[in-house]
Amino acid sequence: GVADTCPDADAGRAVGERVAEGANPDLPTRLYASCAGAARDTLLAWAAPVGGTYVFDTNGSDFDTVLAIHAGRCGDELACDDDGGDGRASRIELALEQDAQVTISVSGFRGRNGAWQLNITPPE
Repeated sequence: GVADTCPDADAGRAVGERVAEGANPDLPTRLYASCAGAARDTLLAWAAPVGGTYVFDTNGSDFDTVLAIHAGRCGDELACDDDGGDGRASRIELALEQDAQVTISVSGFRGRNGAWQLNITPPE
């Protein structure tokens, strides 16, 4: 089931530019994004190092990404964005409690794929 393959990797509590990067040409679709027809998702576990509002974005990716954030390990969707970032990149602002565990889904609009990067800006 989904729980067996989700998440793919653990991004720990990292923040900053290029917290994670990769490409998604051969991946299945496990979590469906509510805000766009998205496919081929990379799923990353992440935990908030401090409480506050974070900005998650895929600026710097070379294709049309869709970004979604799910509670815990691949749980309910908390937020979703298609083109809120630079160009066709995605951007989500989300307030989280300290130590909150989420799963970040980076996928391609209508199954597009290419090289993506995930950036996480911590609270000021």
